[in-house]
Amino acid sequence: MDKFNNNFSENISFPLKDKRWMIYILAIMAILVSLFFPSILFHNTFQNSPSIKKVYIAANNSEALKEIIKEFNEKNKGKIEVELVDFNYEKFSTNKKKELITRTMRSMNGKIDIFSIDQIWVPRIAKWSENLSEYFTDDDLSKLIKPALETSIYNGTLCSIPLFLDLGIMYYRKDLISKIDNYKNFEKRLSQGITWKELLNVSKQLNSKYSYVFQGKNYEGLICNFFEFVGEDLISNNANPFRSFNDSKIISKLMFMKNLIKNKVVPKEVLNFEEASSFRYAIKNDIPFFRGWSTIYKLVKISDEDTSKIKYLGIARLPKFESEKSVSTIGGWNLMVSKYSNVKKEAVKFIKFTMSREAQKILYTKGEYLPVIKSIYSDSLFISKHPRLKFYSALLKKIVRRPFIENYTRLSDILAFYIHASLANQLKAKDALLNAQIDINKSIKNQY
Repeated sequence: MDKFNNNFSENISFPLKDKRWMIYILAIMAILVSLFFPSILFHNTFQNSPSIKKVYIAANNSEALKEIIKEFNEKNKGKIEVELVDFNYEKFSTNKKKELITRTMRSMNGKIDIFSIDQIWVPRIAKWSENLSEYFTDDDLSKLIKPALETSIYNGTLCSIPLFLDLGIMYYRKDLISKIDNYKNFEKRLSQGITWKELLNVSKQLNSKYSYVFQGKNYEGLICNFFEFVGEDLISNNANPFRSFNDSKIISKLMFMKNLIKNKVVPKEVLNFEEASSFRYAIKNDIPFFRGWSTIYKLVKISDEDTSKIKYLGIARLPKFESEKSVSTIGGWNLMVSKYSNVKKEAVKFIKFTMSREAQKILYTKGEYLPVIKSIYSDSLFISKHPRLKFYSALLKKIVRRPFIENYTRLSDILAFYIHASLANQLKAKDALLNAQIDINKSIKNQY
């Protein structure tokens, strides 16, 4: 220890012998303290001020949501401050977010006050959510469009409030398909929904290696794609279609998906594609038609060399089979208040702000997140500036819903596993769906 002290003294003895050095050092320290100490003090006072309620929300850090949070914080300055805990869209897959949220809620952790959740998780996560019925009046809820409100109620309880909706659509490249015969007439038909037969015939006129891309990875997005291929009659009219997937019509639709890969209409890479990766691939490789969510082109970052292609993107209904209707899977995200939160009233106040016309317009203009309130769809001035909303409004009338049941995610995981195995040519379509049905039935039986 003495040796250490001696060395330390030797190291500082030279400059301290000179009084000018001492004055210089003290002056610098005084300046630093005067500059930084007040800000540190005020920062700590702000953080610990009992008058300011902190509300933490776990969600994707989209530009739209950040703008809404900024507006809310300015309106409630000195009273409430919302802070975003980033569940980044590309860092966390939908399935990963689900795992993180359920793990957090099981631990009865009250550090996160609001969770942004996939609407299909509502039945599973309802037990951890605050009952919002006492905070929202019938008048409040009447402002919501029916497809959005239906995703918020489970077993008669208002478990969450919709933030935005999303729809499965087909993107197409105007610059690529402009080379086909009767292009203008074909583009007009696209908005009404073309058949798979038409799409395949048109593709023969194009100089593209592949004609179409969808999301085929073993995850929830594959189920959304599969439901769109299957169509409305086999899904919408059955409260729990998981009881009847071993069906000849459904088997034929899975065989069709397999043949798209086998016949190289679709690249085999789709077996590893989620939303972002499929979008990047389609843009980079000049795919004329591809499936995606309505929000995807504003969410995904692409390389600088491909950004110029975005302006050529058109949107259309998804392809349909002969004598069937085109349908879109409805998606979207809701806001749920944790039952373990200590700032429930403040959290609800923020959620009510997200329902406002101001916030809903920010969501659409910055991210093309579909509004959940009626008044936006009847705002003729806003629609004239954003004509795509008219298309989306029509699309909302032809949607396919995933089953709104508590064990949905477990059954969905089973189905996704077998569909993916079949697409990867590990199982025949019939065997894949038969095995899926057997495992699903076991899972349902074990639940009771």
